[in-house]
Amino acid sequence: MKSYIYSSSRLLIALLIYPCLMLIGCSSVAETKNIKTSEFKITVCKDPRPQICTLNYLPVCATTNNAKEKTYANGCSACSDKNVINYREGACE
Repeated sequence: MKSYIYSSSRLLIALLIYPCLMLIGCSSVAETKNIKTSEFKITVCKDPRPQICTLNYLPVCATTNNAKEKTYANGCSACSDKNVINYREGACE
């Protein structure tokens, strides 16, 4: 009898926690959508320029000193180019 009560209480706890976790997951998806639709944050490259960067791929769209846009693998690799003035998240279109 004790094992039946123990099992049913665990099931009840699982049934109460699972919907809460589902709601938390849904709210984080909504926040991600809002971030993607918001205006771009522009980061200005400053001196000294980086000389070594990681190889992670988080594409950025950089603006060069001749007003052209170029996609770089990440912000560090963009700012390591002396011709880059600033960059924003996401690849150039």
